Amino acid sequence: MSDQAIYQAVACNSKATPVVSSSAAERNLSSRISAISLGQGQGPKAAALIAEAQVSGSWVVLQNCHLAPSWMPNLDRICEDMNPEAINPEFRLWMTSFPSPKFPVNILQSGVKITNEPPAGVRANMRRSFGIEPLSNQTFFEGCIQPLPFKRLLFGLTFFHALVQERRKYGPLGWNIPYGFDDGDLRISAMQLKMFLDEAAPAQPAASSDGRRSTMSSNGSIAAAITPSASTSSIVPFDALRYTAGECNYGGRVTDDKDRLLLSTILAKCYCPELVEQGPAYSFSASGIYHTPEDGPRENYLSYIDSLPIQPAPEAFGLHANAAITKDINDTDLMLSSLLAMSGGGGGSSGGAAAEAAAVEARVAAVVNECLQKLPEPFDLEAVGAKFPVTYGQSLNTMLVQEMARYNKLCNKIRDSLKSIAAALKGLLVMSNELEAAYRSISLNQVSVKCCWGSL
Repeated sequence: MSDQAIYQAVACNSKATPVVSSSAAERNLSSRISAISLGQGQGPKAAALIAEAQVSGSWVVLQNCHLAPSWMPNLDRICEDMNPEAINPEFRLWMTSFPSPKFPVNILQSGVKITNEPPAGVRANMRRSFGIEPLSNQTFFEGCIQPLPFKRLLFGLTFFHALVQERRKYGPLGWNIPYGFDDGDLRISAMQLKMFLDEAAPAQPAASSDGRRSTMSSNGSIAAAITPSASTSSIVPFDALRYTAGECNYGGRVTDDKDRLLLSTILAKCYCPELVEQGPAYSFSASGIYHTPEDGPRENYLSYIDSLPIQPAPEAFGLHANAAITKDINDTDLMLSSLLAMSGGGGGSSGGAAAEAAAVEARVAAVVNECLQKLPEPFDLEAVGAKFPVTYGQSLNTMLVQEMARYNKLCNKIRDSLKSIAAALKGLLVMSNELEAAYRSISLNQVSVKCCWGSL
């Protein structure tokens, strides 16, 4: 915990409330947390809550700050007016928000920022899933009335959770639209799984005179109890489980119809009677690497997860082996773009920064002049039309002239933008957003497709 009296934490995940609750529980402050979800008309209530907490030393959690952009200037002013010496030292202000351009920059700069991203790989993702509440709770893990189907289906749920998150790395091959599935979806699905299994469990059998367990049927006859090795699919409400997880919890985020069909298909493979009946013999993948471990305590499942491959093969997601090429390209582009974003734009008052900026401008100016010299002249469309007239036997001449016209348009656009960049570097022209983006791309030896010429 920071030594300052005000501790502002900004989480990019709106499901960060459990993190705050666990942090408060470690300090015996669970009863002094006040949470409010921002939205229309909630700004004054949040301001009053903050003012009261500054005196009493409570914790305030402002959820979904991105939903109240009009109130963000007021929040910025409230945080700026806070005096650590005049408020209770135990006061803490937490804010959760998705990335938003309206979020105050001053709070981002002065506060402690927390983000909660899923780990890379199926193994690390499942290992982390078993470490969050309520899956990390031994009472929850062993407390279901139907322990055999519960543990197997819970393992299938964590595998499903890892799959839907990891498929985002495959781009359009994974999902048509990338969705932000998070721990909240897994948490509520796990609690619903236990609830449905407890409610669907048969009545506890009574002991007969010979010591055998039996149950009384509706007509008064004695029926033999189901043994653990028998089929248990009849007492597992798969339709309800698939609907709550696939249509409500996870499916509530899915907007594309094809993605919704894919989500239901993956879930049907992880929530199925074969998983409950066959146990370790049932495989989630064609290779047989991913399956449920042997039934036992929670440590058995953790040990099996630790034995899984660090980097999952595409076959674990039902994809072709060549799908890994797309994922690797995306990972490489993300890493390089992140490095470039961190390296560029570093300002400073030192002479070294100014000299570096001058060197970059000189290099860009040289590249611009070289491109202007090498840029070809436009085609003479009239001469081309006369040399290649449109005839019955040469219908492709029309396409040739049209493509030359488009090429001339592209070259003219490139030439005009390069001349504008050269004039802006000399101080003769104000650099627009498009020119600045093109200047940035040229300084990094990148093709400025998205800046000026992407629509041509």
